Amino acid sequence: MPARSFEICIDANDPDSLRRFWSVVLGYVEQVTAEEAVDLVDPSGRGPTVWFQRAAEPKTMKDRVHLDLRVSNADRQTLHLHRQAHPADVAGGVSAGQGDGGTRYVTV
Repeated sequence: MPARSFEICIDANDPDSLRRFWSVVLGYVEQVTAEEAVDLVDPSGRGPTVWFQRAAEPKTMKDRVHLDLRVSNADRQTLHLHRQAHPADVAGGVSAGQGDGGTRYVTV
């Protein structure tokens, strides 16, 4: 039986900063759970819940999962402005390029 819904959990050393960044990227809002955790939820109810779990150990290797997002040029500008205003939210930095077939990408 296929899953009908799912959540995305991201281990992080600084979950608050990542939550702020991904809230802007996804257009999600914060929601406090019954357990007093803070999740990001899609206001339209269509996308999965995203939550950030504090990791006890520092990151030591490349992430094995990443999210591919499609954004408009206007949204790219918004993300760029957020990154400039809140550099700690994107500790790894941002790079941009063009892939095969002219596909533009931004790596966070």
